[in-house]
Amino acid sequence: MKQANYLNSLKALEATCRLGSYAKASHELFVTPEAVGQLIRKLESHLNTKLFNRDLNKKKLIPIPEVLELLPNLTEAFRHLSLIERRLVGLSENSQLIISAPPSLASKWLIPRLDSIRGLLHDENIRLNVTSDLVDFNSREADVAIRYGTGHWNDLITHKILGNEKLFPVCSKHYLEKTADLNIVNDLKKNTLIKDNTIKDPTYPSWLTWFRMFGDNHQPDEIRFLEFNNTLMAIDAAISGQGIALAREYLVKDELKSGNLIRIFGELEIDSSWGYYIVMPYHSSDKAKLFFDWFSKCGEDL
Repeated sequence: MKQANYLNSLKALEATCRLGSYAKASHELFVTPEAVGQLIRKLESHLNTKLFNRDLNKKKLIPIPEVLELLPNLTEAFRHLSLIERRLVGLSENSQLIISAPPSLASKWLIPRLDSIRGLLHDENIRLNVTSDLVDFNSREADVAIRYGTGHWNDLITHKILGNEKLFPVCSKHYLEKTADLNIVNDLKKNTLIKDNTIKDPTYPSWLTWFRMFGDNHQPDEIRFLEFNNTLMAIDAAISGQGIALAREYLVKDELKSGNLIRIFGELEIDSSWGYYIVMPYHSSDKAKLFFDWFSKCGEDL
């Protein structure tokens, strides 16, 4: 068997073992189930041994014990090959600085400040990878990342650039003009409250936290909520006059300056104890280290 065909057959073997069927393996490998089956049969013919038993009741392929024993090593080998491929592709992109940031911060805070960042890097290429997911620094999904949290990430260099973030109610001027009186905190309950469900941590402040701190210690069921699972949509809903949002300080900073949003109830605010951190691995490039050091010193002043 030719080396290229042998490698493809091993890929088909690994995917079929892990997923349990030709159909599922074909979806992952972007070929037909028939092609996967043909690769497996060629490998069986080459090795002169049967690699699978078929469970007719469950319509599932069951690898023989020897193959199951080798599966973790085979999966790890292809993971390393994929990593090498991505690193080789990245050689042509070494002039770029890849910054990963969550969508809300990227849109509301980072993008308006990109001119300052590009000036530091002498107008070299910048790629902004917008995601809240964990990134794989080893495969160069990012050179540096900005993340929201308490700052506890293992095996990374971290520096707080924005925090501890405060939360407070905001609404549009239009909404404030048409709404009921907002003289005391409990008047909020007469209005539509915009709820951002993005952060799943139960310890993170919510409207219930607000009422416990400044109201009557409970949140009645009759409150009208407009709920979003996206922070940007929650902010935009407040800007368009849909209700009152419990806003995160750094995401509405520019909106408050422009007058798109108005802070209500003066200085009443909740300290989230969370902040924005710039993070990078210890083995980062000189360009990434330069950006990390600069951003660590002046992040909040940008």
